[in-house]
Amino acid sequence: SKFGLRENVDHLIVWSDYMKYEAMRFQNYKEKNITIVGVPQFDIYTSIKGRYTRKSFLDTFGLNPSKKVILFGNTGIDDTYVIEMLKNWIIQERKPYQILVRPYFSHKEVVSAYSRLKDNKNIFIDTSFNRSNFKRGGWDFSKDHHVRLALSMQFSDLVITNISTLILDAIASNNNILCFAFDED
Repeated sequence: SKFGLRENVDHLIVWSDYMKYEAMRFQNYKEKNITIVGVPQFDIYTSIKGRYTRKSFLDTFGLNPSKKVILFGNTGIDDTYVIEMLKNWIIQERKPYQILVRPYFSHKEVVSAYSRLKDNKNIFIDTSFNRSNFKRGGWDFSKDHHVRLALSMQFSDLVITNISTLILDAIASNNNILCFAFDED
């Protein structure tokens, strides 16, 4: 990073050539003290390739195989109106789509906020989440959680998200992305 690091370490691990360049230029690290390892959080996307089928993904959430899957991810409590708008559009226009909602799990009330929209016909909600006590937010660090996210990325037809790092997951999965950032009114 070009911003000051708090500590100077003996060896720095970075994601990319560009991060290495910045560490050398702005942090005065020597090339021999930097190792590029890629972005480990995205390794799951390559490690699951060929190990799962679209059918197993659809079965995991009870999704209809004859409809396209829209993954609506990292949604907060305030985004229920977007899901409701999409649900009404799908029903009124008889679109062959279904929405899998993957809530932003750090909000404890987020699943209950979406429960009124869930009908297991047009709207499905990933409620499988094991809150940890490891850090603020209680993220789920389990392998199952990461596999479900990776399968959702790999086998959905479109990812809709607000301005979120989920965009990077969609890119790592070579998926289509639609970002939204607008108020209900």
